[in-house]
Amino acid sequence: MTYEGLAFRMTKVGCPIQASALYKIEKADPPRRITVDELVGFAQVFGTSVEQLLLPPEVVASQELAELVIAWSTASDKAGAARRDEDDAWEQLKGFVEQHPAVATSLEKFMAIWTEHHFDEQIQDEALAYWMHRITGSPEWKKRFDGALDNRRPARGQHQQET
Repeated sequence: MTYEGLAFRMTKVGCPIQASALYKIEKADPPRRITVDELVGFAQVFGTSVEQLLLPPEVVASQELAELVIAWSTASDKAGAARRDEDDAWEQLKGFVEQHPAVATSLEKFMAIWTEHHFDEQIQDEALAYWMHRITGSPEWKKRFDGALDNRRPARGQHQQET
C-alpha cells in the first residue's frame, strides 16, 4: 500500500493524516510519534486491535506462527478423519460387492463414470481396471490393468525420440 493510499484510508476512518507524516512514522530517524487517534485509525484500517499494534513485532510473528501451526494441525486432523471415513466407506463398498455378486455390471458402470470424472482420458481404462480389481479381487480385472500398463510402457530396446 502506498503512503497516499494509507492516508486516504485513514481519512475515511476519521483520522486525516498526510502521506509525508506516514513516511516519517515509518522511515525517519527517530520515527515520528503517533497520537492515540492515529493508533486507533491504524487499527481500523489494518483490521486489527490497538493491543496487537502495541505488541513487539517478534511477539506478533510468534502469534502468527502459532495460529498457522494451529490451522495446519486442524487441517491435518480433518484430513486424517476424511481418510478414515474414506477407508470405512471403501470397506463397506467391498463388503457389499462381496455379498452381492450380481451387482458386478452396475458396479462397472458406476466405476466407469467415476473414473471419467477423476482421471485423464488417456488413463481411464487402466484406472477403471485398477479400482475394479481392488474392489472385486477379480483376476480378469488384474489382467486388464496389467495389459493397460503394458500398452503405456515402451517396448524393451525402444527409447523415446527427443523432439
